Amino acid sequence: MVELIDSEPTGNSFHHIVNPSDIDLSPRITRKTGIREEDLVGQPKFEGLASDLRDFTGSSKVIAHNATFDRSFVNHELLLSDEQMIP
Repeated sequence: MVELIDSEPTGNSFHHIVNPSDIDLSPRITRKTGIREEDLVGQPKFEGLASDLRDFTGSSKVIAHNATFDRSFVNHELLLSDEQMIP
């Protein structure tokens, strides 16, 4: 995530590789993202980052390239970690 103010990047960002709680990394996902199972070793589960993500986004609008997928993935993980979902 990149923070924008008046459509301009501020330099603040939030980027983490997350080891998903209940998703197997299929060959299709690896082809699409370049992320492999070994890339996830030692990476935090989403619940370890949920409050940091919430602190970063606050009440701001979130704009995403693949919004439907991103929102459903993030909201699923927020639900598992008992955090408020993104509308």
